[in-house]
Amino acid sequence: MKSAQIYGLGVPYDEFGREGRSPYASAEVIISASMCDSLDEDDRINTMAHKFGHILGLAHTSDTSEDSIMDNNDVFDWDIDGPTRYDKRNIKNLYND
Repeated sequence: MKSAQIYGLGVPYDEFGREGRSPYASAEVIISASMCDSLDEDDRINTMAHKFGHILGLAHTSDTSEDSIMDNNDVFDWDIDGPTRYDKRNIKNLYND
């Protein structure tokens, strides 16, 4: 099952280069090329969007009432083309003081 594999990792850093600290000053996304080679283009794009969601501060969601690029259930069954309104609203809520 593809969804049980690790396809990438998003690593945020604070202004001093400490990993996983908030507020974030920089980040890197590490993608497993060998794992992603087996994905089609849409799944690769959604994997990248999901990883960038983590970089922006979004966590996994299993809320099935709204579509989200951060949904970690049936990851490759998404009929999503990038961040959704739900994702954008959550990002706005994180950064809108």
